[in-house]
Amino acid sequence: MKPHGALYNTIVTHRDQAAAVAEAVRVVDAGLPVLGLAGSAFFDEAQARGLRTVPEAFADRAYRPDGQLVSRRHPVRCFMIRLPSPSGC
Repeated sequence: MKPHGALYNTIVTHRDQAAAVAEAVRVVDAGLPVLGLAGSAFFDEAQARGLRTVPEAFADRAYRPDGQLVSRRHPVRCFMIRLPSPSGC
């Protein structure tokens, strides 16, 4: 199970909401793996409930030193890779 959007971002640091989501997963299907950001409050809460956590990363996004995603509003929010042109120039 993977929370999406604002909920995903919120439960990285907001422990009460992270606990509520983890508890909901446990009640519905404790065998369901949860995807999220490693080191997040959500993973702490999920692991405390015996849920299997699956860490994910975004290859195209920038990360802060604490492991959290850089806000999409930040000018350096994504990595850009310049590919060579077909002519090799």
